[in-house]
Amino acid sequence: MATVSKYFNSSVVPFRLVFFMWLVFSVQFYYHIDLGFLGIKPRTLEGIIGIFTAPIVHGDYIHLLSNTFPLLFLGAVLYFFYERIGGIVFFRCYFITNILVWLFSPRVAYHIGASGLVYGLTAF
Repeated sequence: MATVSKYFNSSVVPFRLVFFMWLVFSVQFYYHIDLGFLGIKPRTLEGIIGIFTAPIVHGDYIHLLSNTFPLLFLGAVLYFFYERIGGIVFFRCYFITNILVWLFSPRVAYHIGASGLVYGLTAF
């Protein structure tokens, strides 16, 4: 029974993030709101907010789906096997990848989505 509880507990944080991503996407879709301005615009003051919000905003449902499944899987595996440091790793992957995008990406457009988080978790 303890194993079932551990499986459940390891997926709480990834499921919450994915739920919030789908919630934001639903609001975008149903109310026809473009939240792309909440993405990361590299090396600009208005782009700094994207360090916090970019992984929550997605362009379309394919983009959202392609971040959902890896995030659920990798996040649950992270918290299952590394429950002591899982939160720290998740937090750092979330923010460090976004800071690197803000610092080094071309200024062409806003960058949105949780791909940086997915790649950070994969690298860990």
